[in-house]
Amino acid sequence: MDANTTYSRLTLEELTGEEARIKKQASFLTAMVGIAFGILIYAFAFYSIGFRHSALLILIALLAAGANKKGNDLKAIQAEISSRSSA
Repeated sequence: MDANTTYSRLTLEELTGEEARIKKQASFLTAMVGIAFGILIYAFAFYSIGFRHSALLILIALLAAGANKKGNDLKAIQAEISSRSSA
């Protein structure tokens, strides 16, 4: 969802669809962080430290930041859904 859209304007069905989509994306990003971290550990074990390691660290940082943003979006959506169900 773009930065200008607020979740309070969406219907409950749209919110649940958005929640499912963001959960999928967050899971994918978390898996990619794990894979990149595994490659980094393997590279540290069998190769000397070099540019590839720095590139992998930057990739892990970017993926982790994306996963963190998706997690924050998911919390916002879940808060909006819970506020609507309790009202």
